[in-house]
Parts: sequence; C-alpha cells; structure tokens
Amino acid sequence: MNIKLMTVITLAAAAAGCGSGGNPGAVDDFVHNLAVAECAWEFKCCTDAEIMQEEMGKFADQATCVQFKELALQNVHYAERLAAKENRISVDSAQASACVSAQSDKACNATAGSPPPPNPAPGTVDPCTLVFKGVTAVGDACQFQNECVKGAHCVSTGAGAEGVCVPYQEEKEICNTTTDCDPSVYNLYCAKSDFQCHLRSPAGGPCAYTTDMTSGLPTLPLKLECDNTTGANLYCDPASSTCQTLPGSGQPCLTMPPPGVGVQCASGLVCDSGTGGTNTCRGPGMLGDDCTRIACSTTAMLYCDRSVTPNTCKSLPGLGADCQASNFTCAKPYYCNTAAGPPYVCAAPAQLGDACSASIRCDTTLYCDTTTTPAMPTCKAKLPDGSTCTTSTVCLSGFCSFTTGTTGTCASLNGQVQCIGR
Repeated sequence: MNIKLMTVITLAAAAAGCGSGGNPGAVDDFVHNLAVAECAWEFKCCTDAEIMQEEMGKFADQATCVQFKELALQNVHYAERLAAKENRISVDSAQASACVSAQSDKACNATAGSPPPPNPAPGTVDPCTLVFKGVTAVGDACQFQNECVKGAHCVSTGAGAEGVCVPYQEEKEICNTTTDCDPSVYNLYCAKSDFQCHLRSPAGGPCAYTTDMTSGLPTLPLKLECDNTTGANLYCDPASSTCQTLPGSGQPCLTMPPPGVGVQCASGLVCDSGTGGTNTCRGPGMLGDDCTRIACSTTAMLYCDRSVTPNTCKSLPGLGADCQASNFTCAKPYYCNTAAGPPYVCAAPAQLGDACSASIRCDTTLYCDTTTTPAMPTCKAKLPDGSTCTTSTVCLSGFCSFTTGTTGTCASLNGQVQCIGR
C-alpha cells in the first residue's frame, strides 16, 4: 500500500516570547510527514520477515506502520510542540521538507559485496538537525534546550526549570571545554593549545600532541586536533605535526601508530603482514582475490577455496551445488544437506508447515518444532521479541533471554536485519 507524502509543511510563527498564538500544528505536520517517509523506506527496503523482527510484530502494513512511527516521533518532539505553541521556536519549512525528502530518497542498505554509499561531503549538515529554529533572544528567559536563537543555548539559572539564553563562543574566542563552542559550526572545538575555539584541521593541516614531561615523547591529549568526522580517516603525525590520511588499500600500514590511533589502516582495511604482502593495507578478499592470509568477505557471501594455489575467494555455492569445498556452507537462504551423499549439496530450506529434522532445516524465519505429539516435527514461524521461549532457536532475534527457571523471553540482538530491498 503506497501512501503519498504531504508536500506542504506549515511554517510556524516566528515571533519570539512566551504566550499563546504559536503554531504547534507545524510540528504535527513535520512529525506526520517524517513518519510516512520512514514507513515508505521500511516497506521499500525490508522484507516482511525483517519488518516483523525489527518491529516485534506490531504491524504488517504501511498504513499501520505510520500510526506507530508517528506515536514514537510525537513522544520525541512533544517538547518542541509545546515550545512552538508558546512561540519559543519555529519550524523551518525548507529544512523540514529537506529532512523528509532525505528520508524518502534514502537508498536501501547496500547489498552484500557492493560498496557502501559515499560519505556526505565535508561540512554537510543533516537538515533534520535544522528543522527547529529557536526564536528566544540572548539574555531572555528560556525553558527549552533549543529555543534560543542561532549561536546561543539555554543555560539553567538554578531557579526551578527556567534558564537564560547565553551565546556560544565562536572561532578564536576563549573556551573552557568544547561545549562552550558553537556546535552548529562544523568541526568547531575547544583546542587545548590556547583554549580558544578552533576548527579541526583537514588533511595537511596543523595538529599537536601534548609532550610527556618525563620522556619527552608525544602523548594524549591532542592540543590541536584533526577532522574526526566519519570518513575523514585522519590522524595526527607527531613527526610532522600535521594531519595525515590513514593508509589506503595497497599502501604500507602504520607500523607504529601514534598515541590514540588504534588502527594501522583506513576504515574497513586490515594490515596484511604475511609473506609477499608485508605490512600492506588490504580490504577483505573479494571474488578472485588471494585469501592465503586475508579472510574473504562474508558480506559478499564468499569463501576461501584452499584446494587451489594460491588460495582464492570464491562465491558460496547455490541450490544443488556441492558444498563440501566451502566447509559445508551455502549462499543464503540455502543450507548444506548432509542427510544424503556424499557428495553433499545445497538444498532449499523447508517452508512453513513442512516436515523438518536435524538434517532438513527450516527457512530463516522459521524453526523446527519437535514438541508435537505424536512426534511430527514441522516448521513454524519464529516468535517476535517479548514472546515466551525455552530456546533461542524459536526466536526471530535468535536470542532467548533467561533470568530464572527454564522459561525465557525472546529479546533483540543487533545487526540481524539487513533491509537491502524487497
């Protein structure tokens, strides 16, 4: 069922000060539109089984999804709704529309073996963080965290719940901690070199460690920092006191990472220190790669064939293919049927209501119920979180949480829902 997004988001009144006459409906519109967008993405990218697992069986259609998502967002934004009603904040209609559009246009999660989506360009600000605009002036009384005008924040006066709007420190102004510096300015922080607000350095820019008074060696904390945003892959090189990029694929590893740097290569890479690849950064082996020293990519559903020289990453076998060489592992959703053979081949899992056994497996969202009387094991639907369980195999999450006794409750485990498309 497709639900059209509302394209018009009402702009809240921009007048500052407390009192009636605000526009909480603008917050309601934003919440509803965002809920519709979130559900549209979920039903575009997640399978029915994944939605059942992720949402614990609360809904099975997109219209009902919107009701639950809207309730959750209302709980998150009730303070903003009250602040809008009292004319303490307004809704930026352009940013609200951009936030909803970003959610609507978001691609499904990357499929196995495909590269992840590119990181946002440096300095890119999530429009969802700019939807609510404070309209309370510096020096005026405030009650809500985000009701002050841009460049200011609400600081408690210690008199009940009321505070006062206090300006943030800007670049090159003094600071005690990073919380003093304006968080809306990309990469602004409080530098320990001079306790002024600075922008974190890009690649090639200056950085500095603290010098240990006894050994004279560089130590933490950094006095001047490098860009630490996702995808920046920068570290401070103490030899040159400049920000350098972590080694990429095919480049030499950092043999002695400086203080605070716990990796030898850029994100997603490992250091291959074996013969022939000494101290070289490499990613997980992809199809056709040598896997003598580096593991093959599991997300790409590959295995390392050690029967050939050099060892080579190959695709996991599919339906009807021999699965002995792949260590009795098949591409999803198939399994290696060891009940017949050898040779052992990949078989399709049994479906809901089908007979099952120790050697005949049920599909991924099913389990083999062996408790029937008389004994006729059949595949049944796995249980959502919150259901009573006696073993983890009956839970969609794959985890039955026990506190006391022999009965537990199905509970969530992270990282099992892929949502790569229907």
